[in-house]
Amino acid sequence: MTKDFITIKNASEISGKSIQTIRRMIKSKKIKFKKEKTPQGFNYLIDLEDMIVYYNIDRASTVGLNKEEVSVKETAITTQENVQQSIQPAIEFNSTLTKLIDQHSKEKENLFNLIENFQNKVVNLENQIKIERMNSKSWWKFW
Repeated sequence: MTKDFITIKNASEISGKSIQTIRRMIKSKKIKFKKEKTPQGFNYLIDLEDMIVYYNIDRASTVGLNKEEVSVKETAITTQENVQQSIQPAIEFNSTLTKLIDQHSKEKENLFNLIENFQNKVVNLENQIKIERMNSKSWWKFW
């Protein structure tokens, strides 16, 4: 007889208890469970039969529940969806940042052009002042 295992989340949905309550039950070993090693730590899978007996759950409410493989697939699908949802803001941030950098480059170029024009006008004014000083006669040079 193969045993069906369900995730903690599924167990909490079936029993109507919180996830933390299910975790406390695992810790106190009131229900049978299986510990599965993952790169991030451990996943706990709960024996469906033991859960049904412990909470006197109607079997009809558990029809449609998946076995361990399907629950792992659900976890993989959920993880993939979460990754896609977490990548979307990064993509939007990247495009916004690219637009800001382009805008900054244009504004910097405009500023340099404005500074160059200002310098040219100052040089022109200095030249006009020099010419004016050369052409004007001093009041003491009357002869």
